[in-house]
Amino acid sequence: MRFTRSLIKAAFRARFDAYPDWKIDAYENAWRLAASAFDQTNPSRTDFDALYAELKGYWQVFRNLRGGTALSAKAAYDLLGGLPPEAKRLRLSKLTAGHDALLRQVIGAAKKIKTGKGGVSLMAMSKFLHFWNPKLFVIVDRWAVADNVFRRLWIRRTLPADFAADADHYAELLQWAAGVLRGNPAIVKEFAAYTRSAAQPKKLPSGWYRYEATAVEWFLEGVVEMPPCGVS
Repeated sequence: MRFTRSLIKAAFRARFDAYPDWKIDAYENAWRLAASAFDQTNPSRTDFDALYAELKGYWQVFRNLRGGTALSAKAAYDLLGGLPPEAKRLRLSKLTAGHDALLRQVIGAAKKIKTGKGGVSLMAMSKFLHFWNPKLFVIVDRWAVADNVFRRLWIRRTLPADFAADADHYAELLQWAAGVLRGNPAIVKEFAAYTRSAAQPKKLPSGWYRYEATAVEWFLEGVVEMPPCGVS
């Protein structure tokens, strides 16, 4: 898929118009806590505990648990801290088929974060992984992405035939998102421009403008609100 620069720019505005309750300052704080919690030289367990509380509260990662299981803050911190460091350094634009085994190793471990009546929670898993590495892991919210972006026929036609928005297909989803990004590098540039205008840059962590997974997520959530003429 190829998109014009003007459409990409408009998609970021459309995303925040469509989801006015998802304010950018919530991302600012969570990104900042995550950057500190997972700092490679001086990780902060205290900031992870604060991030965990935000994910559990505002981000609702453990909603609808229904007798399932959810990792404690300590268990989640230990799990994420034990993931392969090469996955922490990787970003979507550099993702290739050669990284598939690495992705599946990370995803396999992260499936333990939350299970519910329907099995592994992709929403919870992807949110924790996203804040561990926002350059690579796209958040897949059931309502906004799984039930909105991926139900669009013009999107579905570009996905693998057997694709489903679940934890078992998350690696394929990331490879697909990487292709969208490589075909449309302006997505990252317009993400940076939009975020810089809408956020308080001093509150953003170092390197925030390389958060490619956020860029793709926000773009997709916005572009489906303004699909090509005659397409729904």
